[in-house]
Amino acid sequence: HCRVPHGFKENPSLAWWVSRQRSHYSRLQEGNTAQISFDRVKLLDGIGFEWVAKAGVIDNDKWMLRLNQLKEFKEKTGHFVVKISKDPVL
Repeated sequence: HCRVPHGFKENPSLAWWVSRQRSHYSRLQEGNTAQISFDRVKLLDGIGFEWVAKAGVIDNDKWMLRLNQLKEFKEKTGHFVVKISKDPVL
């Protein structure tokens, strides 16, 4: 997929560049002057570039991961009282 999150730690330079392309495209769609050409838009479309960041999808995945971790915690301990010092992940 071509879903590069805003804060992509493995390659912050790529994350910044992707963010800029999305911003330029948004300006172009609004009819404003933009620093991206239609040819470049076509090139990015050709590789499946996602023009709208789908943070909700990523955040939902993380949320579901945490929900499952919380369920496992409850199964092990019998309660939901999670202390940061005991389990910094939850």
